[in-house]
Order: sequence, then structure tokens, then C-alpha cells
Amino acid sequence: MKAKHLLSGLLALGLSHAVSAGTIIGAKSVTSKTQSSVNNNPYTTINQSGLHATYTSGTTDFDSFTATTKHSYLAHQKEWFSKSGNKTDTLIYDLGALYSVDKIAIWNEESIGTKTVSISYATDSLFSDEVSLGTFSLTKNLLNQDYLADVLSFNFVTAQFFKFDVTGNSVFMTSLGEVAFSNLESGAPGVSEVPIPAAAFLFGPAILGMVGLRRKSKQA
Repeated sequence: MKAKHLLSGLLALGLSHAVSAGTIIGAKSVTSKTQSSVNNNPYTTINQSGLHATYTSGTTDFDSFTATTKHSYLAHQKEWFSKSGNKTDTLIYDLGALYSVDKIAIWNEESIGTKTVSISYATDSLFSDEVSLGTFSLTKNLLNQDYLADVLSFNFVTAQFFKFDVTGNSVFMTSLGEVAFSNLESGAPGVSEVPIPAAAFLFGPAILGMVGLRRKSKQA
């Protein structure tokens, strides 16, 4: 019986590890090269001002929140726009500490919006160890309609800073609604995910084998 309980514990631990969900993390600050006005500065992409619901950074479940929460199409003080004449721009998000990030949610402003975003990450503000995550296409949302987030998924990275090089759908401007990040560590910064050793699962068949041998010897 003890062997059975040990095996059950190992399997339960493995399943718990496999389905661990991430919590939503909001950036502490953001900068951009340009902005159209004070009312549409990049801070509007992290202050939740345009979202239909709000989250608690480090606590709210990322997947459930981003799957159901829409962003208002109203622009004033709720969305970021680059300065007129700038189809491209660069935004840098600072999470405030190192996190294990595996997803990014981007609510793409619907009147102009961003066509593509090239994302890279680093552990320092100088991007001395910068690594590219790639270039992603965003949904062109319907005009004057509230909109859901695009969720970009990738193998988790440990980072504090994320750089977005954005290109707009318009020839004269680009824009975004809101940006949020998924942290695998349930809000705790600075700790990378520790996988369960594969060897632990190899003990399972061996334990079952020993249980079988003991039963046979008792029957004999």
C-alpha cells in the first residue's frame, strides 16, 4: 500500500506541474519613441483604463482573463497612438523584476492598430543580453467595436524588459490598446520554474513491479 501511495503522489505531482497556470502581470512602466498626445501616451497600454474588467497583477489567472475581457474602442485616455507620420515605433515595457514569461496579451486598437510587432526581451534596461522572440501579426479588429486580446505564446523566458517594434496598419500612424504578460510563478519574481526530475517518474514502474513480486511471494 505504501508503494501505491508513493506512486500516486509522484503522478499527482507531475500532473499538477504540467497544468500549472500563469497569473497576469502588468508592466510597471512603458516608454515609446513617439506619442500623438498626452491623452494617448503609452501608459494607457498598462493602466487598464480601457478594459471592461480589471485584474490584480500577480493574482488574476491570465488565460481566463484574456479570453473574456474586451477593451473599449473609445480612444480618449484609453489607447496609445504614435505621433502622426510615424507608421513604426518602439515601446519598451519594464516588468519591475525578473519573471518567467510564456505569453503576452495585446489588445490591438481597432481604428488604426498595429499590423506586426517584433518582440525581444532582456534582463537589463540596456538590452545587453537582448534575445528576439520573433515577429507576430496582430488581428485587425472591427472599427468602432470593442475588442478581445491577441495572445502570443512561446517557451517561457526569464526577463524584466520587453521591446516592441510595432508597424501600423495605417501609412501615417500605429496604435495599441493594452498589453499584459503571463507569469508562470504565480506572482513571485526572480524564480525560474524548477522541473520535476524525469528520474522520479522512472521509479513508478519499478515500484509497481516490487508490489507485484511481494504479492506473489505471499501467495506462494
